[in-house]
Amino acid sequence: MAKELTDEQLALLKDMFYEFTEANEQKLAAEKFTSLICWVCAFLCHPISTTEAQVITQEHDDGSGLFDFDKFITVITIKMIETYTTENMLTYFKNLDTESKGFLTADDLRLAFANNMTEDEIQKAVSYTSDGKLKFEDFFKFMNPFKE
Repeated sequence: MAKELTDEQLALLKDMFYEFTEANEQKLAAEKFTSLICWVCAFLCHPISTTEAQVITQEHDDGSGLFDFDKFITVITIKMIETYTTENMLTYFKNLDTESKGFLTADDLRLAFANNMTEDEIQKAVSYTSDGKLKFEDFFKFMNPFKE
């Protein structure tokens, strides 16, 4: 099954893309596209180097040196698929589970994501459980950006 982003995710990525454009622009020059890729990958908790972003930009350049929103979505979806593997997410989960309890609580999420998650988002994450203990399977389901 192909990976597909939700409408909410597409809207967020569209906002991010247009943050980097000038008024009435529909495409980004390579340098801005490279910066955008770095910024979004960092936002997705998978930072990449400027050099890696430049390589990605070169690989997806059709010769015009300009990149539209559709090309951006293609690149970011590939990076998201690489990021949200079971192995990567398990490592991330274990890093958050500093006491090795085998689960995360709302307090753990507040501590880890103080500046990146609202209280509503934290409560939504915990709602994936019946006992308020977010086990890895629930964490993966919550964090996975793709529709099932």
